[in-house]
Order: sequence, then C-alpha cells, then structure tokens
Amino acid sequence: ESSYILCIDGGGSKTILQAMDREGNVIPLSKSNRWTHAVEAEGSNINTVGIEGVRNVLRTLFEDVTIGNKELIHILSNCQVVAGMAGAGLPSNKENIISLFKEWGIIEKHILVMSDAELALRLI
Repeated sequence: ESSYILCIDGGGSKTILQAMDREGNVIPLSKSNRWTHAVEAEGSNINTVGIEGVRNVLRTLFEDVTIGNKELIHILSNCQVVAGMAGAGLPSNKENIISLFKEWGIIEKHILVMSDAELALRLI
C-alpha cells in the first residue's frame, strides 16, 4: 500500500509537487521548515533542461521536504507518483524520466508519467 500520491506538474517554466492521501486530500508539505501545499522548482522540460536538469528538479522537490513528521526521501519507496512532464510525450524521454524516479527508490509500478498536455486533457 502506498502512503501518499505525489502529484507533479512539470512544465517549461516551473515544476510543482503536491502530496495527497489515499482519499484525495491534499497533504501539507514542509520545505526548509516552511509549511506549504505545494513545493515549487524550476522548469523540467527534458527537451530543454536535459536529463541532468530533470534530476536536479527532482532533488529540489524531494530533498528537505517533510510530510507530517516524516522526511519525504525516507518514504518515497512507499509513494505513488503521477507526473505530467513537458517533453514526456516521446517514449525515450518518458523512460528517462521514469528511470529518474526509480533512482529515488520509487517502485516502477507506482510511477505514472505522461506529458503535461496529456495530464491536462485527462483532468478535463
């Protein structure tokens, strides 16, 4: 069972992380000892920033982030990820992005990556 669902909207100018519980409630996050409903990082379009740029964005989103009294990096293996990422429409880019999430210990079957445009269409 996954503890949380990590929702990531990765665009060309910024990337946003929110966490939800299994009932769909947004869970507050703490980044650098400041509580917020979303953690923000720079853009993560893999076509623009490359794989290292996306890796750095994930580092910004995951490190020094707390959910409740738990450090996010210590519970990532128990989380699911739903990510709409600019540039993920190309199969090779999608696989590269999935591999970056796996580097953080997230189980592949718990990772859903699609382009940001596809995510927007699914939410309509």
